[in-house]
Amino acid sequence: MLDRLGETRLPWVAAERSMAAAEQAGDPLLIAGGAWRLAVVLRHAGRLTESTDVPISAADALRRNDKNASPEHLSMYGSLMLKGAVGAATINDHSATRDYLREIERTAERIGQDRNDFWLAFGPTNVAIHRVWLALEMGDPSHAINLSDSVPIDRLPPELAERRTSHLITVAWSFYLRRKYREALDLLKEAKEAAPEQLIFTSRVHNMLRGMLHRERSSIKTDLRELSDFVGVAA
Repeated sequence: MLDRLGETRLPWVAAERSMAAAEQAGDPLLIAGGAWRLAVVLRHAGRLTESTDVPISAADALRRNDKNASPEHLSMYGSLMLKGAVGAATINDHSATRDYLREIERTAERIGQDRNDFWLAFGPTNVAIHRVWLALEMGDPSHAINLSDSVPIDRLPPELAERRTSHLITVAWSFYLRRKYREALDLLKEAKEAAPEQLIFTSRVHNMLRGMLHRERSSIKTDLRELSDFVGVAA
C-alpha cells in the first residue's frame, strides 16, 4: 500500500519489519513472503538486479523442500518466481523471463486453482495476467493485447479487485501505445468500476490520460474529460 501511494522511505521500513517478524516466527513461508515484499520495494527503488535475485534466491530455498509440497508452499514458490520474472523482464533479460515463466506455468498447473495464500493471488489466472504484463514489458503491446483475450479475469474473487484493475490498466496501456484510444479509455472506465482509488494512484493512468488529452479526439472527448477530472489530471 505504501509503495502504491508513492512513499519512498516507509515501504523499506514495512518490508524490513515483515522480514524480522517472519524470522522471529521461524516460518519459512512467511520469511519467503518477506522476500517477495522486499523485491517490490527494490524494483521501485531502481535496484533492478536485486529485485530479481532476491525472490529467485528465496524460491530456490523453497524448491529444495518441494517434495509433497502443500498448496501454500506452491503458492509462495510460484509468487516468488513471478516476481523474479518481473525483475528479469524489467532489465531486458528475455531469456531468463521465458525460463522463469515456463516454471511458473508448471507450478500453476500443479496447484490447479486460483488461490490467495498470503494475499499473493497465485494461480492460473494471475499467471495469465502476468503473461500479458510481461509481453508488454518486453516491448510487444500487440502480443499483450492478443494474450489478454484469453485471461479469465471473471474468475477472480471480489477481494482481488487489485489484480483485475491492474490487468485492465496493463491492457489499456497496450492499446494506448497502439494509438487505439477508444479501447484504452473503455478499459480504464471498466477499471474505475472495479477499484476507482487505484486509478488515482497509478502513474501509468495519469500518463495515458495526459497523452490522450494532448491528442484529444472528438469521439472520446466527453468520456476522457470525465475520467481525467476524476483522476485529477488537468485538461
